[in-house]
Amino acid sequence: MRLPDTENANYHYAFKKGYRLAMEGKPLSHMPSQMKYDGKMREYFQMGWEHYHEELNEALENEAKPPWKSRAIWAVMMVVAGLGTASLMISNIEKDKALQQKLIDHPDTSHKDYQVKATPKPAVDGKLATNSQVATQSIATLDLHSKQASEVKPEKKAAMEKPSPKEEQEALGLLNKQSRKDLAQTKQKTDLAAIPAPLEPIHSSSITVKFATFARAVKDKQAIETFSVTVPKYIRQLYFFTQISGAQNQTIYHRWLYKGRVMAIIPLKIKGNLYRTWSSKRLSSAWPGQWTVEVLNDRKQVIYRKHFNYIRP
Repeated sequence: MRLPDTENANYHYAFKKGYRLAMEGKPLSHMPSQMKYDGKMREYFQMGWEHYHEELNEALENEAKPPWKSRAIWAVMMVVAGLGTASLMISNIEKDKALQQKLIDHPDTSHKDYQVKATPKPAVDGKLATNSQVATQSIATLDLHSKQASEVKPEKKAAMEKPSPKEEQEALGLLNKQSRKDLAQTKQKTDLAAIPAPLEPIHSSSITVKFATFARAVKDKQAIETFSVTVPKYIRQLYFFTQISGAQNQTIYHRWLYKGRVMAIIPLKIKGNLYRTWSSKRLSSAWPGQWTVEVLNDRKQVIYRKHFNYIRP
């Protein structure tokens, strides 16, 4: 856990509280009441809650990566085997040439004096093969083995690249019992999120959302650097800026959703008839794709909805 860059003890406390809440598997709605109505405390509490989930997502990404060491060792072994085979072939050819040259230089010498144990040569069309034919056949055989090695079926290749049970156990051993439990729950949620859950219907209401946009920052109650549809990767904290009419002295909510999962619910107190208010959400590169932000009335009914795509369109 990396603490935020602040010297305020209360902000550190809020950050740690949010981190522990996420570690226990609880949603943001369990935020203590003392932090809900303090904008800064609420922001640091949310940062701690999101920081824990970013660490979980990074652990999942590292676990999903194939082991490159075994693939590199396999490639080196293939190269060494090929070099060894080629070296043996060249050595045999050189020995045969030396024997033939010796017989030519000393034709009167008995063949028995120069008898050596030579590697038998395969027959080609019923005749004894020459050295060049042997070399050609050996190289063809080596090419065939290389081709067979490259044409490994995808399922076998996936099995080779899959981490061994021992490696998985060592990776899990770095996490405590609660973290392993959270990791398993996160895996299950990720699988379920592959099919987005249906969104709730939008209810008619006397509250009106006059203006809504996504922005990189908010300054002097104005949205800075707005985004219409796609939010780039360098944005790690996004603001949802709204102008609300007809909700004076009421509490509305901004609900952030990703693939049907509620990532944050932020209460906002409306103090005027035409009031500007906003919420923010820290983003992670582990959450690309379509997001949805909804405006809820005091009964937590959806009265407005807006979408954006993070990183990819």
